[in-house]
Amino acid sequence: MSYTVNKIGGANMSELDGVKDLVKTHITQNQENSALVVSAFSNVTNALIDAMDFVTKQGNLEDQTLKKSFKVVEKLLAEQIEKNPDEKIKVQIKKTVEDELNKVKTALKEFKNSNLRVGKNTNQIRDKVIGLGESTAALVLEAHLQANNIPTEFIPDVSAILESDNPDLHKCIQEGIKKRLKDLDNLNSEIRKKLLIFGGHIANLPNGIVQDIGRSYSDTTAVDVGVALEKVGKEVDGVIFWKDVDGMLTANPNDLDTKSVPKQILDISLMEALEVARAGSSLLHVQALELAHKFGINLILKNIEKPDGEGTTYGINQIPTGEAFKTISSHPHDCLTLDITNVAGQPGVIQHFSRIFKEQNISVNDVVTEGNSIGFTIPLPRDNADKEDLRKRIRQVQRKLVSIKIDGQAERIDCEWAQDSLGNISIIGTELTNNPGILATISSVLAAYEINISMVGHTTKQKRISFYVGKNNRKKAVQVLHKFFFDKDEEVQNYVKKQSVNILSRY
Repeated sequence: MSYTVNKIGGANMSELDGVKDLVKTHITQNQENSALVVSAFSNVTNALIDAMDFVTKQGNLEDQTLKKSFKVVEKLLAEQIEKNPDEKIKVQIKKTVEDELNKVKTALKEFKNSNLRVGKNTNQIRDKVIGLGESTAALVLEAHLQANNIPTEFIPDVSAILESDNPDLHKCIQEGIKKRLKDLDNLNSEIRKKLLIFGGHIANLPNGIVQDIGRSYSDTTAVDVGVALEKVGKEVDGVIFWKDVDGMLTANPNDLDTKSVPKQILDISLMEALEVARAGSSLLHVQALELAHKFGINLILKNIEKPDGEGTTYGINQIPTGEAFKTISSHPHDCLTLDITNVAGQPGVIQHFSRIFKEQNISVNDVVTEGNSIGFTIPLPRDNADKEDLRKRIRQVQRKLVSIKIDGQAERIDCEWAQDSLGNISIIGTELTNNPGILATISSVLAAYEINISMVGHTTKQKRISFYVGKNNRKKAVQVLHKFFFDKDEEVQNYVKKQSVNILSRY
C-alpha cells in the first residue's frame, strides 16, 4: 500500500474550492492513498502573532481585551467557513472553530494571570497560539471536503515526543506522527480509504516550532509525515508541494527583464536543490530538502493551477542537462564583518562564531576571510515578516559576537552589520564540474557590463559558484548572465567578446 504526501501552502489554502477541485480530480484519482499537510489560511499566522503581542502588552487581561485582540483572526476564519456549501456542516464547523479559539483564549488568560512572561513559558504559549492557525485551517478544509462527499480524516494534536535534553527534533516529530498514525489504525480499519489531513504545526518542541524549525515549517512537516508513514510500514511514493509556480526555473522571473523567459527544470538532485535553498531560495524549506536526502524521499514541486503539468522532481540521482549549469539563484544578503585582529589564527575561532549563528537558527550562506577580518553573509527572505524575524535574531548574534574568550581572557571584537548591502549570485548545477573556464566566462560577462565582483566562493565539489555584487547590480547581473548562457542572445554574446578584448588590452 503506497502513500503520496501533498503539501498546500497558506495562499492556496485560502482558495478552498480550488483545493477541493485538486483533491477531487487529481489527488484522489491519481494517488493510491493520500495524506495532505496544510498551512494556516493566508494572513492568519501574522494575525495570531499580532494578537499574541497585543495581549502580552496588556496589564489586566479582560474578556473584552481578548475579544478585541482576536477580531482579525475571527474575521479571516469566518470568511473561509462561509464558503462551505452545506448549511448544517457550516453550523457545526463554526461551533468547532469557536471552541478552538476559546481554548487558546483561556490558555492566554491563564498565562497572563500566572505572570510568567519571559523565557520558555513565553515560547510555549506563543507556539500554542500559532498552532491555532493550522488546526483551524485543517478543520475548515475537512468540513469543506466532506460537504462535497470526499471522505477525510483530520489527525489533530500531533506532538513531538522528546527523548532527551538535546533531542533530534525531526526524529521526535516523526515519532509523534507515527504514534498518531498507529492510534488511528487501531481505532479505525477504514482509515486507509480516507484522505488523511495534518496541520503543518507540531506541538511540544522545546522552544516552539517557529523558533526551532523556522517559518515555513509546514514544508518540513510534510516530509516528516512521509518518513513517519514509512516507519509504520507504508510505502511512500513521494511528497508533492503544490504552489503557484510551474517548478524550479533557470532564474526567478522577477529578476529578468521582459526579453528573457526562464526555462523550467524538470529534474534536479536534492544536493543541487540544497545549494539553491542555502543560497536563499524560498521555494522549499532547506530542512525539508535535508530530510528528503537523508531518508531517500523524492519531492515534486507542481503548480496547483496546472496539476497535470510535469513540475520539477527532486531526486537522489544527478541528471545533467546540456547547459553550462542548471540555475541562477539571486538574493539580497546582509553581511556581518568582524575585525579578528586579536584572535586571528587561534584554533576554534570560526567554530565559536558559527555556533552563535546556529543557536539563533540562522543559515549562513558564505564565510569569507580576508587577513584580520571575517565576513558572514546571510540570505534575506522575501517576506517582510520573515525578514523582520530574522533581523531580530541577527541582533542577538551581533550582541554575542562582540567578545570571545581566549585562554580565559575576554577579547573585544568589532562587528559591522551591513544591511541589504550585497546581492548574492549563485550559479548552481553539477554541470559546472565539466566546464573548465566557467568562472572566467562568468567574470567576463559581468566585466563587460561593468559589474564589479566583491567576493567569490566555491568548493572542489563545484556544485555551486557563489559571488557577490553591489545590491544595485544584483538584477542586472542575473539578466546578462541568463541572456548569455540560457537565452543564447547573440547580441549579448558578441558584446561580451568585444568588451573582453578591450578589457584585456588595458593590462
